[in-house]
Amino acid sequence: MKSNLVLIAIILFSSWSCKKDKATGKNQEETGSGGMIVSSTSVNADRSSVYLDLDKDGANDLCLKYDRLKINGPLFRNRYQVVCLNPDLELSGNFITDTLFYNDSSYYYTNTQSQVQLIRICNYTFHRISPSDSIIEIQSNNFKPIYTDNWQAPVPTDIFKHDSVIVMEQPFYTNNYSPGGDTIVTTTFYSNYKPFPVNQTKYLNLRIKSKNGYIEFTITSDFKINVFETGIQK
Repeated sequence: MKSNLVLIAIILFSSWSCKKDKATGKNQEETGSGGMIVSSTSVNADRSSVYLDLDKDGANDLCLKYDRLKINGPLFRNRYQVVCLNPDLELSGNFITDTLFYNDSSYYYTNTQSQVQLIRICNYTFHRISPSDSIIEIQSNNFKPIYTDNWQAPVPTDIFKHDSVIVMEQPFYTNNYSPGGDTIVTTTFYSNYKPFPVNQTKYLNLRIKSKNGYIEFTITSDFKINVFETGIQK
């Protein structure tokens, strides 16, 4: 009877301890099936960089790097990159060919001073806006990460590369005004990155040498990032 009471006490204490850890939101590590180090990170960053030590050896392996890039005067644009800090870290992705297009359109606008202005919109994009867009450049062998809905064990044909890749970035643009103010030319430049599906939780598969792993994260439309979990084989 005494041994049964001791066993019940141990079970209750273990259950209470797990609930306490979860409530504090502290990093939790466990060894999952297949000998994987899984870390529930619960990292929330509002336009700031996040550093991750995937294999818990005391050195950061990866950075979700935030940059606030100046455009003109007081204007800035936001960017997130995945940066491989560990020289042995590689990201899962594909090599693709990008085509840079140029699109030009214009219209007339009457401003609040009853002045008629010609508004000209110039776009440099990596997708067609209209069939008449001009091809400016073809870029081959650009590495782009693959985002998945869950962690998928790699197969021999999967491609991995040590690289730094843009995950999300606002376009760069300039405004030019004619001397009389009757013409405004807005030129916008878009990067050739693979856009992250905002407000969706995705996995980015990776590996350190022969050890496979992942990060589970999301980025909101206003550039807040949440890292929910990381995993790497032991």
